[in-house]
Amino acid sequence: MIEAFFASLDASDFAEQLQSQLSIEVAQRQRMTEWKANLASMDRKARYRAKNRALLRHKQGMRRAAKLNAIPPWLTRNQERQILRLHEKAVELEFWSLIPHDLHHSSPLCGKSRASGDIAACGLHVPWNLEVLTREENLNLGARLEGDSSIPF
Repeated sequence: MIEAFFASLDASDFAEQLQSQLSIEVAQRQRMTEWKANLASMDRKARYRAKNRALLRHKQGMRRAAKLNAIPPWLTRNQERQILRLHEKAVELEFWSLIPHDLHHSSPLCGKSRASGDIAACGLHVPWNLEVLTREENLNLGARLEGDSSIPF
């Protein structure tokens, strides 16, 4: 079965894929070398901030959500770690792509209805309400809810 797979591959396609993979690895190594050299030139506080961007973003997001009373009392440590992992993923994507990434709340922490403009619902700062998007996509979405989101009580 493996021989059939390799026999079906065209040698030029295989060489092209290999070359592109090698160029990606070279670019990644170069980016990492530049980052390490940049770290060496920073003072102690700036170096800490550069190495711990995800943790600092996580703490800032938790503080902002706490001010809006968007952190439920039943949020577990495991769920908080899941949020931290999402921040780590955003920072990693930002590092390799050089495009700023943010966490987006599917249900905004303080959302307004597109129809009426009134505050319709407030989401929670929980892992299942978060997704990683580019900063541009996140800003284009804004803190608006789709349609008329009035919640019957």
